[in-house]
Amino acid sequence: MDTMDARRRINETFARLEESSLRDAHIDVFHSSIRFSMDSGSTEENHVIVFRDVADFFFTRGHGELRFHDVGRFELAPDFFTMGEWTSAQYHPDGIGLLRVAAAAGSLASQWVGQYRANPNFAVERSPGTFFIEAARVQIDDELFVVGFPPDRTSVTMIDPDRETAELIRRLEADLYAPTGFFAQLRQGNFQPDGLERLIALLTSIAPSQERTIDRKLVSLLWDLARFMRAAIPFRTIGRDAVARLEEGAATIESLIPGIILGTL
Repeated sequence: MDTMDARRRINETFARLEESSLRDAHIDVFHSSIRFSMDSGSTEENHVIVFRDVADFFFTRGHGELRFHDVGRFELAPDFFTMGEWTSAQYHPDGIGLLRVAAAAGSLASQWVGQYRANPNFAVERSPGTFFIEAARVQIDDELFVVGFPPDRTSVTMIDPDRETAELIRRLEADLYAPTGFFAQLRQGNFQPDGLERLIALLTSIAPSQERTIDRKLVSLLWDLARFMRAAIPFRTIGRDAVARLEEGAATIESLIPGIILGTL
């Protein structure tokens, strides 16, 4: 079954289940699955949809302030409970778009949350609320569709770095790895204040943008820089004043890097 045929068949099946009453939802993290049970209002049939090989999912109980109100399960008739309506669902072979957490630039959270991103290929609207799911398989009653994951759009890459990027990579590599570079000298107990200022100025000169992607190698170097910054400080050999200046410089660099990568500086 080709991608377009799978998309048509899955979405046609989803459409037949619209306005069904959701009886239960079960999220099994250990088996990477999400299971929905429902009763079709039009045919009074029971249906089960299971998303398998789930890589990630996002759920919100509603948009805006609606997410703060818990609808929960309620009884429509004796022994007939529902947790809302299966309003609609769609399968998107290429994914619906990038989902990510964008922390405030310079915050502690910005140093790590930006690496978690997803490109869900299923959107399930439960009235109220919505699930976004990235999964390789979906089973609708007895029929299993093996769709694979959508293209990975979560990596920030640029195939051919321009001259400016290539020069930036060269200078960062020199500071990180060359024997005469800032970090190599620092590990030997030789703190170069001018080198620290040069490094900060180099990072500050980078013009981030949310409209473009960043070369993968540059991203790797920037994360290495953040990781090595404090680990390289030779507390016992360079003196208290130098350590204080280095820690101040490390905090500045750590605050700059996430904004450069995510384009939010």
